[in-house]
Amino acid sequence: KTIAETFNTLKRADYLSRLSMAMLSANHEILEFAGNNSNVEGMATTSVAVFLSAGRAYWGHVGDSRIYFYSKGKLVQLTKDHSLVQKMVDEGLITDTVAKNHPYKNVIIRALGETDGLTVDYSQFDLPSEDSWKILLCSDGVSNQITKEELTILLKEEELDYISDKIINLVEDRGSPDNYTFILISKR
Repeated sequence: KTIAETFNTLKRADYLSRLSMAMLSANHEILEFAGNNSNVEGMATTSVAVFLSAGRAYWGHVGDSRIYFYSKGKLVQLTKDHSLVQKMVDEGLITDTVAKNHPYKNVIIRALGETDGLTVDYSQFDLPSEDSWKILLCSDGVSNQITKEELTILLKEEELDYISDKIINLVEDRGSPDNYTFILISKR
């Protein structure tokens, strides 16, 4: 809620700065709330946000929630997880295959509510004007249970309700140990 309210309050034309400042505002609010309430001390969360305007997508990201872009049968993961295991992969200490089942894959190294010195990843890209496309924002409760290959197959479908039902069924059938959240956006 803070991210949306802050983004809408800022009247800058630079949408990426607005996204970053909105996420930093939410980070500050979480830190302040946790600092004043000992029963939630240390609380933190991941976040992804997308803003669409004039044929362009602007996105911000902190943690291991993800943003995927699907068009012409190809699925691209736009975000890179801020996790210990992703850092180990980046440093060449483990492979992607080992990372999938690593015992520390849920250890987050960057999240809203952890520190005042938070860095938000953000970027933008042009949306295809002539082609259909989909954007999937999801928590790790989805991305840990459904492979990129499975998501690619699901996102080929036209109906968002059908895709949503399939995602829910797959996550719940596989017994996700985590909660899950996702949003689908499409242009047909």
